[in-house]
Amino acid sequence: METIPTFNYTGHGTEGSKYKETSNLRTCEIAALIRKELKAKYPSYKFSVRSQNFSGGSAIDIDIKKIDFDPIKGAYKKFLQWQEENKEYPFFEDWKFDHQEILTEQEKSEIFGNPSGNNSRYNLKGEELLKEVERIANQYNFNDSDAGIDYFHTAYYLHVNYQN
Repeated sequence: METIPTFNYTGHGTEGSKYKETSNLRTCEIAALIRKELKAKYPSYKFSVRSQNFSGGSAIDIDIKKIDFDPIKGAYKKFLQWQEENKEYPFFEDWKFDHQEILTEQEKSEIFGNPSGNNSRYNLKGEELLKEVERIANQYNFNDSDAGIDYFHTAYYLHVNYQN
């Protein structure tokens, strides 16, 4: 996110490069700006950009619907295929035990997490697109939240996902 440190309650708040010029807009208007910017940057891709308002604030939800590559890692595809073929088999939290024969230790570590924190279900190109969409959307946002002290202050919450 192109952020600018700003004086705030937590001491580490940031604001996007376009926040000041758009701070008077409603979340639905910002969603429209994000939609327009995504369409200009990725004309062949399809995005769903929606806004919602609720008592605790507002949110922008972005679904990446149509792209020209597959963002899912092979190991995760393997797991999803197994899940689809075995719908009667419940998904247990202890996947290390239950999915021993499905995924190698390396594959489990890749998609379900490891101590280094490098866990993703998406390949490098998929991760890069997610980060770029988040960067574009966060240009209009500010964030002075700190979960450690249970303090949340942001222009809007942001959710970016791939839609199947």
